[in-house]
Amino acid sequence: GGPLLDCFSCQDTGAILSAIGMTWRDLLGETEAGEYTPILREDDAREKDEAAAEAARLWDAAVPCSHHPYLDRKRVSSFGLRVHGDTLLVPMCDSRGLRNLQRIDPDGEKRFMPRAQVVGCHHIIGGEGHTLIGEGYATCATSAMATGCAVVVAFNAGNLPRVAERFPYAHILADDDAETQKKIGRNPGIDAARAAAKITKGLVLIPPKLRGCTDWNDAAAVIGMKAVGSKIIGEINRALGSNR
Repeated sequence: GGPLLDCFSCQDTGAILSAIGMTWRDLLGETEAGEYTPILREDDAREKDEAAAEAARLWDAAVPCSHHPYLDRKRVSSFGLRVHGDTLLVPMCDSRGLRNLQRIDPDGEKRFMPRAQVVGCHHIIGGEGHTLIGEGYATCATSAMATGCAVVVAFNAGNLPRVAERFPYAHILADDDAETQKKIGRNPGIDAARAAAKITKGLVLIPPKLRGCTDWNDAAAVIGMKAVGSKIIGEINRALGSNR
């Protein structure tokens, strides 16, 4: 570990390790890696800045999106999205601006930019009244169209609490991972939504228990967009009314 670290000292170590499919912790082990925490943090930050620059170049080369097979299949509109070739691009920002892109293929496969920042990144769909936070773009776009509220895309369950830190009093759109719960004994989507709601002091909005329904986009496909809006706004209004 140590000698190899010294050998790399005059090089871009992150690029070298990435090229051979390794990380600093793979190289040094958890214990020894702890001794080099400042180096690891600096290396990680540089990688993320480089990935953000690459995301910006791809974003600038893309064009505004009006239609895409993924959006058509999910029956949602494009809110601030672009396309590059046949790939849908969802911007992922933090307080510094664009940091990453979620790339969605026509068949729905989703990927982030390699080595780019995810934690704390979000995409805002503008609206009025209440603020909602959800995981995926389709869920959030559905909720925005159904309610007229501002909705924040957090991209995955693990990122919900980090994004929630920026939006006090927001309500959280939970994904109901019921099938996962059967396998592992817990529901990651609802658990993450509850953790985020504790931060925002908002509600956890769980989609209706319908067959094949795991999120609010699924719910819209079954009961319709108008009914989804009525359920979300109705639940918020009932909770606010009971707290007066």
